[in-house]
Amino acid sequence: VSRLWFNLRMPGIGWTISVGMPEDEVFAASRQDLQRSVAIGIAVMLLMLALAWFISRPIRELGRTSARLIAGDVAARAALEGPAEIEALAAHFNRLLDDRERTLVELHESRERFEKAFQASPDSITLVTLDEGRFVEVNNSFERFTGFSRTEVIGRRAGELNLWTNPAQRDYLYAELRAGRDVSGLEARILRKDGEIRIGVRFATLVEIGGAPHILSIMRDITEAKRVEQALQRERDFAAGLIEAAPAIIIMLDLEGRISHVNPYFERLTGWRLDEVRGKDWFETFLPARDRERIRALFSSAAQDLPTRGNVNPIMTRSGEEREIEWHDQVVRDEQGAIAAVLAIGQDVTERRYAEDALRASEVRLREAQRIAKVGNWELNLVSGKLTWSDEIFRIFEIDQGTFSATYEAFLNAVHPEDRDAVNAAYSGSLVTREPYEIAHRLRM
Repeated sequence: VSRLWFNLRMPGIGWTISVGMPEDEVFAASRQDLQRSVAIGIAVMLLMLALAWFISRPIRELGRTSARLIAGDVAARAALEGPAEIEALAAHFNRLLDDRERTLVELHESRERFEKAFQASPDSITLVTLDEGRFVEVNNSFERFTGFSRTEVIGRRAGELNLWTNPAQRDYLYAELRAGRDVSGLEARILRKDGEIRIGVRFATLVEIGGAPHILSIMRDITEAKRVEQALQRERDFAAGLIEAAPAIIIMLDLEGRISHVNPYFERLTGWRLDEVRGKDWFETFLPARDRERIRALFSSAAQDLPTRGNVNPIMTRSGEEREIEWHDQVVRDEQGAIAAVLAIGQDVTERRYAEDALRASEVRLREAQRIAKVGNWELNLVSGKLTWSDEIFRIFEIDQGTFSATYEAFLNAVHPEDRDAVNAAYSGSLVTREPYEIAHRLRM
C-alpha cells in the first residue's frame, strides 16, 4: 500500500518524527476529509513533538552539564528529573563527578604537601632529565648550597654551571642510573657560584614524569661535619704520635685491670710486645707479689677518678729485672661520659732512685767525716739570703738547729764582737774578687 509520509527532524536531540498515511485515503477523500486528516496529522505531530521535548529534557541537561565541566566548572551537577532510567543515569553521572572532585582535591592536597616538604627539606633536592641532564626543578636548600638561584639553573645542565669539581663522578652517577642501579652515599665536592667548595653526600634514583625518565637527587651538606672529622683526626694523629714517640710508659687498662694498649717505649723497656700482653691482667703479669694488693687498691681509686698521681712502684721486665716507675693516672670516658678505662703514664725513675740512694749514702758519710774531723761547711744563697749549715757547724757553734734562724746576719751575731768587722770584710771582699778567703775568728759562746 502506498503511503504519504510527513517527516519532522529535531536537531536538538538528533531525532526524526515520521507520520505515514495511505495515499488512497489522502486523495480519495473529499476536501473536508483531506482537511480533517491534515489537521489530525498536524495535531499528532505536535503531540509527539511535545512528548519528545519532554523526554529529551534530562538528556539535554546531561549535555549542558558535560559542557560546563569541559569549560572548567567542576561544581556542575545534573538535575535529577525525568523518567526513572534517566534519573538513575543522572545520579550515576553525579556520583562520578563527586568521585572525580574528591580525587582532584586529594591530588591538590598531596601536591601541596609534597611542595612544602620539597622546599622545607634541609637537604638539596633536584629533578634533572636523564637524557640531557637539564634541571627541571630545585628546592630552596639547593640555592643555599650552591649559591645559584632557581631561575639561573632551570633548563641548564650541571656541566654548564661547573658544579662538579670531578666530572668523572657525575659520569659514574649517570652510568649507574642508566644501568638501573640507585646511587647511595656518593661523596662529592661541589663548586659554589662564589668559588667556595662544599662537600656533599648524594643519593639518586630514577623517576618517570610525563613518560620520560628523570633523576631525583638528594644531597646532604657535610662540609662542617667533614671539617670537624678532619680536626678530630688530626688530634687523634697528634695524640697517637705523642704516645708512640713519648719517652715514657703509656698503658691503657680497662676497669678490670686488663691491658688494652701499651706504647713502644713500654715494649722496649720491658721486652714484651703489645700482641703478647693485650688482654692480660696487669697486676698478675707485671707487679711483684708483694705490691699487688696495694697497687690494686690505688687502681680502684684511679678508676673512680680519685687522684693517685706520684705513686712509685716496681714493675718486672721479661728478664725478671725490676724497674722503679713513677705513675700518673687519668680516666678515659666514653661518649656518654661514663668512665671506660684508665690511662697510666709512667716514668722510669730507676736510675734516679739509684742516684738518690747514692747521694743519701754520700751525705751520711760526709756528715760522719765532718764529725770525726770537727770540720763543717756552710752555703749562702746570694739571691734569697738563705744560709745552709752542715750538722757539724751547728755542733761547733753549739747552736740548736731547731731554734736557730740560719741567715748571714745570724751568723755574724754568733761571731765575737771584736772579730765581726774583719769577718764581714773578708766575706764581702770575696764577693767582689770572686776569690777564696781564709780567716780565723772567735765565737760568742
